[in-house]
Amino acid sequence: MQERKTCERIRIIAVIGLIFVLIMTIAGGKTRVQAASAALSVSSVSAEKGGTVTVNVSLSNNPGIYGIKVKTEYDSSELQLKSMSNGNVFPVSEAICNEAKGVYVANSSDFNNVTGNGTLFTLEFKVLDGADAASCNVSVKLEKAQNVDGGKIDVSGGSGKVTVEKCIHNKKTQTVAATCETEGETKVVCTKCGEVFETNKIPATGHKNTEIRNKVDATTTTEGYTGDTYCKDCGKLIASGTKIEKLPSKSDSPKSDEKTEVKKPDNNTTAAAKNTTKNTEKKTEKKTSDSKKTKSKKTKENTADVAKTSEKATEKATEKATEKASETELVTETESESEITETTEQTEKKDTMKDTKKEEVKKSSGVPKAAAVVVVIAVIGAIGAGLYFFVMKKTGR
Repeated sequence: MQERKTCERIRIIAVIGLIFVLIMTIAGGKTRVQAASAALSVSSVSAEKGGTVTVNVSLSNNPGIYGIKVKTEYDSSELQLKSMSNGNVFPVSEAICNEAKGVYVANSSDFNNVTGNGTLFTLEFKVLDGADAASCNVSVKLEKAQNVDGGKIDVSGGSGKVTVEKCIHNKKTQTVAATCETEGETKVVCTKCGEVFETNKIPATGHKNTEIRNKVDATTTTEGYTGDTYCKDCGKLIASGTKIEKLPSKSDSPKSDEKTEVKKPDNNTTAAAKNTTKNTEKKTEKKTSDSKKTKSKKTKENTADVAKTSEKATEKATEKATEKASETELVTETESESEITETTEQTEKKDTMKDTKKEEVKKSSGVPKAAAVVVVIAVIGAIGAGLYFFVMKKTGR
């Protein structure tokens, strides 16, 4: 009985172990299948209407493929398949491209699995002018894939887009150089459609390089000119010059640079000059002495004439005063007024005589001022004496 029980236990344990091994085997097999799964992808590109683009179909996570067949799908009203070409996964000799159907077929020729990843094949499309969509879809689908043992391999498909744009811009930087007075600029533009993407201003350079033109040097006969200032870069007149006055002539300017030679007199010349100077001084002294004597003589003569004239005038005045005094004794007091009148007339006559004396003194060119003063004093004294006697007689003293 115990042996039977032991055998049953062993059988149960064995069954459980087999079930466990079976479960582990199934689980491990599923893991290997998932790891062996491959994928196809399609690149997305942009194109203009009427332009051509290249779309790449790539294989990734390749578990080892012996043969593969892929179908391409797209909208033939927007895209036209121009060509298909083999990629770098399978050799060219092992691949067949059917552009008409859009099918790619490849098989290994050495009965070995191909394990590389990369571009499986390329498609060249032309975007038709009638394409209205903003983008055109391009997709690939796996039709068959197997390994060298004939096992089926699961490869997922993929899709991409061909975006239709008005212009596939060819950008280029254009530069307009700045000048002395105007700004320049740099801009990034499309050489195909002319669209501007970026603009940067360049400041004006200003008139940095200048020169003087039309300069004229002044001379003694013509005026000069300082010259006009021009920009050497643009040629613009920046500032006008001014006139320069004529230079002074040589005759007007002192000759400061010329040296005057002074000759030393010799002994003979010096002696002759001394003798000449002495003779000249003697002659001058003699002339001066003669002139003084002549003037003194003339002065004495003129003084004597003036004295005689004064004596005569005094005598006349005295006689008239005496006559007037005798006449005054016989007239009455009522005649005093006429006497006074006569006295006034005498005074006027005396003044006239004074003037006459003065004129005579002036006419005598050789009479010195001292002699004239003496004469005038003498005349005044005579007149005063006459008046004195006249008054004394009238008062009876």
